[in-house]
Amino acid sequence: MKRYLTVLQAIVPLALLVVALWVLHRNLKTVSWREILTYFRTLPLGNVGIAIGITIAAYLVLTLYDFAGTRYAGSKISWRKVAPASFIAYAFSNSIGHPLVTGTPIRVRFYSAEGIDGIGIAKIVSYAVGGFWLGFAALGGVTLCIAPASMLELRVLLEGVFEHRRFLDLVRHFIVFEDSDTGAIAKKIAGYHQFHAVRKALAAETVRSTHAPFGLSPNPVPPADCSQP
Repeated sequence: MKRYLTVLQAIVPLALLVVALWVLHRNLKTVSWREILTYFRTLPLGNVGIAIGITIAAYLVLTLYDFAGTRYAGSKISWRKVAPASFIAYAFSNSIGHPLVTGTPIRVRFYSAEGIDGIGIAKIVSYAVGGFWLGFAALGGVTLCIAPASMLELRVLLEGVFEHRRFLDLVRHFIVFEDSDTGAIAKKIAGYHQFHAVRKALAAETVRSTHAPFGLSPNPVPPADCSQP
């Protein structure tokens, strides 16, 4: 039995890596590296550095959930051993989704090697997941009490603009770069009404072209002009 568990512990992380690469390829297959590099060249280096710093800080904070979970489970392993397991688990779960399915096998792999049994690992996972969502719910409740209107706008932004297919379509087809009078590159992005108007127009044209009435050609040839000699 232990032999099968050892093989399973080796296969599951590799399978998760393959799934993560497949999801990344699927989501970015309509975006070329040239477009990404062109976009990043328009960003101030200071802003890029701040974004990277905030991301690192966020993942460092996330490691504290696992660290507190190990104390809740009665383990005394150090933060240096907890941090890699937490970082890799959250990196996969944030990329693929379904944290209980994607992050838990990674934690089992790391924490079992440190001598933590299944019940202890279950306590760590439940503490980390429960603590994160309790904090998220508390923060959301405070935000709703302070600024309910801004929270509604945030929901529209997350569910509307950042739906992954719509967001990739916006980045790929509705952003242009132009040379300004000062010589700098100006980035222009389509507005809400422009984005949806173009999509509706393209959808209507596609339907009309593929479903021409009465068997007529979707692109009829215009009649000849007989007024000319």
